[in-house]
Amino acid sequence: LKSLRTVHRVDQSLPVSRDYVAVDSPCPDAETLLNRMDEEFFFIDPAIQSDFKAVLYLVEAMPIAEGYFSRFSRLAREKRIEFLEQMQSTDNDLYRVAIANARMLVRLMYYGHPSTWKAIGYDGPFANVPEVMSEQRKYYASLVK
Repeated sequence: LKSLRTVHRVDQSLPVSRDYVAVDSPCPDAETLLNRMDEEFFFIDPAIQSDFKAVLYLVEAMPIAEGYFSRFSRLAREKRIEFLEQMQSTDNDLYRVAIANARMLVRLMYYGHPSTWKAIGYDGPFANVPEVMSEQRKYYASLVK
Protein backbone atom coordinates (compact mmCIF):
# COMPACT_ATOMS: atom_id res chain seq x y z
CA LEU A 1 0.00 0.00 0.00
CA LYS A 2 1.76 3.12 -1.23
CA SER A 3 0.07 6.14 0.23
CA LEU A 4 0.64 9.29 2.26
CA ARG A 5 1.16 7.20 5.38
CA THR A 6 3.98 5.31 3.72
CA VAL A 7 5.72 8.45 2.49
CA HIS A 8 5.51 10.44 5.72
CA ARG A 9 5.30 9.41 9.38
CA VAL A 10 1.95 9.93 11.06
CA ASP A 11 3.41 11.70 14.09
CA GLN A 12 4.84 14.37 11.81
CA SER A 13 1.70 14.82 9.74
CA LEU A 14 -0.82 15.08 12.57
CA PRO A 15 0.45 18.38 14.03
CA VAL A 16 0.33 19.87 10.54
CA SER A 17 -3.28 18.75 10.19
CA ARG A 18 -4.39 20.01 13.59
CA ASP A 19 -2.87 23.43 13.21
CA TYR A 20 -4.04 24.17 9.67
CA VAL A 21 -7.68 24.26 10.75
CA ALA A 22 -9.28 27.00 12.84
CA VAL A 23 -8.50 26.35 16.48
CA ASP A 24 -12.05 26.50 17.92
CA SER A 25 -13.83 24.82 15.02
CA PRO A 26 -15.89 21.67 15.41
CA CYS A 27 -13.32 19.29 14.11
CA PRO A 28 -13.06 15.81 12.84
CA ASP A 29 -10.08 14.42 14.67
CA ALA A 30 -6.68 14.72 13.04
CA GLU A 31 -6.61 10.99 12.40
CA THR A 32 -9.81 11.30 10.34
CA LEU A 33 -8.28 14.15 8.31
CA LEU A 34 -5.11 12.16 7.75
CA ASN A 35 -7.07 9.09 6.65
CA ARG A 36 -9.01 11.16 4.13
CA MET A 37 -5.81 12.75 2.76
CA ASP A 38 -4.26 9.29 2.58
CA GLU A 39 -7.21 8.05 0.55
CA GLU A 40 -6.93 10.93 -1.91
CA PHE A 41 -3.17 10.57 -2.31
CA PHE A 42 -3.43 6.83 -2.89
CA PHE A 43 -4.91 7.37 -6.36
CA ILE A 44 -2.90 10.31 -7.64
CA ASP A 45 0.25 10.34 -9.73
CA PRO A 46 3.41 9.31 -7.85
CA ALA A 47 5.05 12.60 -8.85
CA ILE A 48 2.36 14.55 -7.00
CA GLN A 49 2.72 12.24 -4.00
CA SER A 50 6.44 12.93 -4.06
CA ASP A 51 5.91 16.69 -4.28
CA PHE A 52 3.57 16.68 -1.29
CA LYS A 53 6.01 14.52 0.65
CA ALA A 54 8.67 17.15 -0.06
CA VAL A 55 6.32 19.88 1.23
CA LEU A 56 5.74 17.96 4.48
CA TYR A 57 9.46 17.45 5.01
CA LEU A 58 10.10 21.12 4.28
CA VAL A 59 7.44 22.25 6.77
CA GLU A 60 8.92 19.84 9.31
CA ALA A 61 12.40 21.40 8.94
CA MET A 62 11.48 25.08 8.43
CA PRO A 63 11.28 26.06 12.13
CA ILE A 64 14.91 25.08 12.63
CA ALA A 65 15.99 27.48 9.88
CA GLU A 66 13.79 30.20 11.38
CA GLY A 67 15.30 30.09 14.86
CA TYR A 68 12.86 27.81 16.68
CA PHE A 69 15.52 25.14 17.39
CA SER A 70 13.01 22.35 16.95
CA ARG A 71 11.29 20.57 14.11
CA PHE A 72 7.64 21.45 13.50
CA SER A 73 6.11 18.31 14.99
CA ARG A 74 8.02 18.80 18.25
CA LEU A 75 7.01 22.43 18.81
CA ALA A 76 4.32 23.18 21.38
CA ARG A 77 0.92 23.81 19.80
CA GLU A 78 1.10 27.57 20.48
CA LYS A 79 4.53 27.73 18.83
CA ARG A 80 3.30 25.76 15.79
CA ILE A 81 0.42 28.19 15.31
CA GLU A 82 2.74 31.17 15.82
CA PHE A 83 5.16 29.70 13.28
CA LEU A 84 2.44 29.05 10.67
CA GLU A 85 1.13 32.61 11.04
CA GLN A 86 4.67 33.98 10.72
CA MET A 87 5.32 31.93 7.56
CA GLN A 88 2.15 33.24 5.87
CA SER A 89 3.78 36.63 5.52
CA THR A 90 7.43 35.65 5.08
CA ASP A 91 9.45 37.03 2.19
CA ASN A 92 10.61 33.49 1.42
CA ASP A 93 8.39 32.43 -1.49
CA LEU A 94 9.18 28.74 -1.07
CA TYR A 95 8.11 28.73 2.58
CA ARG A 96 4.96 30.75 1.90
CA VAL A 97 3.89 28.49 -0.99
CA ALA A 98 4.60 25.30 0.99
CA ILE A 99 2.50 26.50 3.93
CA ALA A 100 -0.31 27.75 1.67
CA ASN A 101 -0.55 24.49 -0.28
CA ALA A 102 -0.45 22.25 2.79
CA ARG A 103 -3.06 24.45 4.48
CA MET A 104 -5.29 24.33 1.38
CA LEU A 105 -5.24 20.52 1.29
CA VAL A 106 -6.05 20.20 4.99
CA ARG A 107 -8.88 22.71 4.72
CA LEU A 108 -10.36 20.87 1.74
CA MET A 109 -10.38 17.65 3.75
CA TYR A 110 -11.68 19.43 6.87
CA TYR A 111 -14.58 21.25 5.24
CA GLY A 112 -15.37 18.20 3.14
CA HIS A 113 -16.00 16.19 6.31
CA PRO A 114 -19.70 15.92 7.29
CA SER A 115 -19.00 16.64 10.98
CA THR A 116 -18.17 20.28 10.15
CA TRP A 117 -21.16 21.06 7.93
CA LYS A 118 -23.82 21.79 10.53
CA ALA A 119 -21.56 24.18 12.44
CA ILE A 120 -20.98 26.28 9.31
CA GLY A 121 -24.60 26.17 8.16
CA TYR A 122 -24.02 23.86 5.20
CA ASP A 123 -26.65 21.21 4.51
CA GLY A 124 -24.20 19.10 2.54
CA PRO A 125 -24.08 18.24 -1.11
CA PHE A 126 -27.37 17.45 -2.80
CA ALA A 127 -29.46 18.48 0.22
CA ASN A 128 -28.67 15.54 2.50
CA VAL A 129 -28.81 12.76 -0.06
CA PRO A 130 -26.83 9.85 1.44
CA GLU A 131 -23.24 9.52 0.24
CA VAL A 132 -22.56 6.77 -2.27
CA MET A 133 -18.99 5.53 -2.22
CA SER A 134 -17.30 5.40 -5.61
CA GLU A 135 -15.66 2.19 -6.78
CA GLN A 136 -12.30 3.89 -6.24
CA ARG A 137 -13.08 4.66 -2.58
CA LYS A 138 -14.45 1.14 -2.02
CA TYR A 139 -11.24 -0.31 -3.45
CA TYR A 140 -9.09 1.88 -1.18
CA ALA A 141 -11.19 0.92 1.87
CA SER A 142 -10.67 -2.76 1.09
CA LEU A 143 -6.90 -2.24 1.01
CA VAL A 144 -6.61 -0.52 4.37
CA LYS A 145 -8.77 -2.94 6.38
